[in-house]
Amino acid sequence: MHKNTIDHVVVATDFSDNADRALLYAIELCRRLGADLSLFHVLTFDKLDKGEEAVAAIEAKMESLRKNYLYNKDVRYRTTYIKIGKDREAELLSIFKEAPVDLLLMGTSGAGKTMRLLGSTASFMLHAAPAPVLLIPPHTTFAPIRHITFACDYEQIQSLEEIKPLAVFAKLLQADVRILHVHPQPANMPLGTAMKSLAVDSLFEEVEHELDFVRGSNPEAGIKQYLETTPTDCLAIKPRKHERGFWQKLLTQSVSDSLIGFLPIPVYAL
Repeated sequence: MHKNTIDHVVVATDFSDNADRALLYAIELCRRLGADLSLFHVLTFDKLDKGEEAVAAIEAKMESLRKNYLYNKDVRYRTTYIKIGKDREAELLSIFKEAPVDLLLMGTSGAGKTMRLLGSTASFMLHAAPAPVLLIPPHTTFAPIRHITFACDYEQIQSLEEIKPLAVFAKLLQADVRILHVHPQPANMPLGTAMKSLAVDSLFEEVEHELDFVRGSNPEAGIKQYLETTPTDCLAIKPRKHERGFWQKLLTQSVSDSLIGFLPIPVYAL
């Protein structure tokens, strides 16, 4: 069962400008969530004989971040995590085994021709992380999240527990949620899909929300059109985990560049 609080936000950093901006964003977000904040870095290298020197340098950088960004910021700093190994993706996932993580926050470099999503690491974490991931696009400064659009594929929801973290996130931020579904014939959805929409509706009963539908056979086009006309501070999505279903393909092929990279707002992935 998912809890009704967000107690621990972990910020992954590679010490880039985008990562620093994401940390500033995380500080303001943690204030509003009442959450602890931790820093996380994965060090990968091929020559183990340089390990101690490399680790010392990373420890110094992490301490510098803590002093420069978190000192006297009225945010509880929990700890620093430094993982070492050759497999960056495996080390990223190891954080969830080491500590209870309610939200992993990552800065991104934006969409482009050389990236399948917002960077291969972010793409991997969207589909593999066992906890929600919040992606912060480049040049983003913190602004209160008041309006969340949840691009929802009812047909792929197996349990309401899967999306409860979004309801908790919205409630803590006092944000409203628009639950958007794209369907060729919204008025004639299959009975199972309609029943799931009602179940999802009940999950957000403590949050101001509404169910919205867009007519269309192309989810990407429908979502993009909706976001162009609807005030949205954060796009929420639920990528499939560990399998290449339709929505995973949507979020790992070039279409993601035009959808997610098109947005100058955070993306919250369940």
